[in-house]
Amino acid sequence: MKYVITRTNKLYYQRAYPTKLRELAGKKNFTYSLGLSTEATDRDLKKAVLQADELFDIECRVIQNSNVSAYTSDDVDKLAKLILKKAGVEPDITETHQQYVYDPESSTPYFAAELILGEQELDRIGRKIDADQALTVEELARKRAFTLLVTKKGKRPVTLSKLWDEYLIHRGLDLNSRNGSKANRYWLNWLSIIGEQYATRDLNDSIAISLQDYADKRATEVNESSSVERELNDIIAALRFGSKKHRLLWAIERPYVRPTPKKPRKPLTVTEQKSLVTSLFLHKNMSLYEGRIATLILLYLQSGMMSSEVARLKEDDISLDSEVPYILIRNATKSEARKRLVPVVLGRKIIHKYLIETIEWLNRVTETTPSAAMKKTIRTLSGNSNATGHCLRHSFKMNAQASGADVLSIASIAGWNDSKRSVSSHLLNYGHEGIESSEVVMSLYEANKNINKHLISIENEIGLSSC
Repeated sequence: MKYVITRTNKLYYQRAYPTKLRELAGKKNFTYSLGLSTEATDRDLKKAVLQADELFDIECRVIQNSNVSAYTSDDVDKLAKLILKKAGVEPDITETHQQYVYDPESSTPYFAAELILGEQELDRIGRKIDADQALTVEELARKRAFTLLVTKKGKRPVTLSKLWDEYLIHRGLDLNSRNGSKANRYWLNWLSIIGEQYATRDLNDSIAISLQDYADKRATEVNESSSVERELNDIIAALRFGSKKHRLLWAIERPYVRPTPKKPRKPLTVTEQKSLVTSLFLHKNMSLYEGRIATLILLYLQSGMMSSEVARLKEDDISLDSEVPYILIRNATKSEARKRLVPVVLGRKIIHKYLIETIEWLNRVTETTPSAAMKKTIRTLSGNSNATGHCLRHSFKMNAQASGADVLSIASIAGWNDSKRSVSSHLLNYGHEGIESSEVVMSLYEANKNINKHLISIENEIGLSSC
């Protein structure tokens, strides 16, 4: 079998490091005992080689990048076992070391571990931890190996990082997704406060203190307490899930988050709105980037639509060529009330041209990218130096109230909660023909035209109207 060699009737895995890594590795080959004799079955050999392949890949990664954030808890566990095996200790601790490792009443386990892993190296890692300095992945793996040696076999708890890995699987969170990436960043920030360690029942107080430290620290760094509360959601959920799964009996409570006064989000004045849309409609040769931002601004302003809602649109949710053009917001939303039908009454040509590209773009970039781009454009074109994309949602509400539109129509178009909403969930699942013939939809279309009449008139004057 490839990479398998024999030495005195024992099987080893030997594989050359990539040429560019040999100088960094300080040797040509990676050699690892498979723990098998030449009489091993093909099944056992294949399993051992697969494990060795994983260790080789991890070691190559470590040579190139020692940043802890690039590795999972399982990666660190594998590195720890590799360190032990190189030191002559089997990953599950052999009988040879059992007399030193498993005696909890003496200091012998620690003495044996220091002999195996290097007393000076362990002291150096300890000093870094005491000084709150970040550990490299090799140092974290050596620390993990030390804990494996001094913890009784069969009683080894999972690490906090392992709890998080289990929670990610339970929630179905993808670290490459926007939500998964944010949740992972918040977890790592909290983990940097409490420090990586094994999840044991006596950790409850440390968790409570570290959660409060996290809340206090973040309260000084963000503008709104609600943001801190949201950051804590997955951290607390993961801890509660881990406690229940492993019977840790933790009593996880939310920390106190110092309330901060909400910053008022003022709507754009009518004059500022007119300046904004006039500039958009007069721009004859928009670049693709400008078209995306214009599309978002027009959707925000005429309906209170959010960029996250735009990002989730599917082709079947969009009907801009019909007599009553509309967009269906019916996929994942912040709340059920946000599911709605939005009549498109302003800038249909621009939206029609750039919407699909805008959706694809939103799914490629981070959450802050469109927000920052919109803010810059709105401030430049409206003349309001404090305006943001969210201000356009408030502007829609102001326009709706000023137009005399009834509360139910406003709630139905913008997705605000109201028990008497005029657009039912059934309507959202009708075919396009059924929707277009609906009196409710026609009523909402007329209501939205009235709400945005001061902006539609500008579009008509400039000659871009497609109505």
